[in-house]
Amino acid sequence: MIIVFAGTGCAIFENENIAEGRKLFSYFCGSCHGVEGKGQVSVAKLETTDFDSVTKVPENAKFIKNIRPPSVPDSNNANLEKWYKYSFWDHYLKSHKNVFIIKTTEGNYAKMQVINFYCKKKEKRISSCYTIQYVYQGNGSKSFVKDANESRG
Repeated sequence: MIIVFAGTGCAIFENENIAEGRKLFSYFCGSCHGVEGKGQVSVAKLETTDFDSVTKVPENAKFIKNIRPPSVPDSNNANLEKWYKYSFWDHYLKSHKNVFIIKTTEGNYAKMQVINFYCKKKEKRISSCYTIQYVYQGNGSKSFVKDANESRG
């Protein structure tokens, strides 16, 4: 699945929309951040850029948990820090296209690859408009291959 999204995280909701916000947070953010927003994901960076070749979580995957320094509002993960190459000449970010494995707080896995950091709108390059591809399995296994029973569903 390939998805394009803009922004840098989960939305902040106004007081009058708290119930709806909780529902959206639970659906879109809860698997990584936990129901109360305090969960920690772990990320492993793979050396491969061949997304389709990753059919399961490698046994030697080195997961690093997110950290959240007191003075920083968002968490950081060392495995995600160098996902791009930066050009000083034109201030352009180019993805290395490594495949990442994400372990959620619930013990499920996803594989993800950042394809691009930009979108185009009328020939103008817009930053923070990520294009990613990912596969998420919510069944707790380490396999990203759907079995015959899942595909019939």
